[in-house]
Amino acid sequence: MTDSTGILEHAVFNVPNYPEGYSTDDNARALIVAILLEELGNGTPTDSLDPRFALFGFLVACVRSDK
Repeated sequence: MTDSTGILEHAVFNVPNYPEGYSTDDNARALIVAILLEELGNGTPTDSLDPRFALFGFLVACVRSDK
């Protein structure tokens, strides 16, 4: 299950369990798959997407400011 932030780690059927939050490793794997699909020509074309910077940006967005 996804929303505008990423892939949620848990849900009960079609109801997201927001207190469980998002998993960095799940979202990183999803990003890798999206990049690979784009490279195969099966994903949404995004000519400006550089996989190295996209992954870096994703990881930076996952860093919590309170830690």
